Amino acid sequence: MRLTHLLTVLCALSSALPALAYSATIEIPRPYVVYLQDGKSAKTKALDSQRQFNLPAGEHQLVIRFEGSFKDQSENRLISGEPVVLNLDLKAEDQLAIKFDYPKNYRAAEKFLEKQDLKFIDTQSGGTTKVDYFVMPKKEGLQIGRDYQQELQALGKAFQQPAAMTSTTEMAVATVAGAAATQGATSGKGALDKKTQTLEMLKYWYNQADAETRKNFQYWVISQQ
Repeated sequence: MRLTHLLTVLCALSSALPALAYSATIEIPRPYVVYLQDGKSAKTKALDSQRQFNLPAGEHQLVIRFEGSFKDQSENRLISGEPVVLNLDLKAEDQLAIKFDYPKNYRAAEKFLEKQDLKFIDTQSGGTTKVDYFVMPKKEGLQIGRDYQQELQALGKAFQQPAAMTSTTEMAVATVAGAAATQGATSGKGALDKKTQTLEMLKYWYNQADAETRKNFQYWVISQQ
């Protein structure tokens, strides 16, 4: 009897664990695919049959991408959009759903992907709710094995990425700027031109960085043009 009772309790606890571990949900409709969850690879199979993604309360970042097949005259054609980054701050009771005007054909899909206008619905109240999201910069040419996390880091928008300037960095920048200003004053040129000072600071930090950081910085500069 005791063994039977113990097994019953264990079964009840195991069935309750998913509800305890995941208390908020976001519905992600087709043809969007989930690529990253909080900076790590996420497989679409994490979505259940209702296309819901379960997340604990708190801050999260999801990277999703539109990947579908649509009719273009007499044939179906594949089409994909730039990744969309969702920055979420979820409460335990949140139940959200992404809504958009589903394209009827290939041309409509092309039009939709120009902006990827998404709405976020509170499925409990039926009203819209504000969610911070943005479309990642477009990359030209062949795109095989893109590292979305690396791209977000280069943009300074990765999940819980620390600020680029720490207090130590700020002190070092001030030291470099002060030394440059002193050098300029000593040479009789007066106050150092602000643009020149900024350039020297950028050169200094670029030379201090490792190869990977330099690569990320180069990509960021290109993406700003």
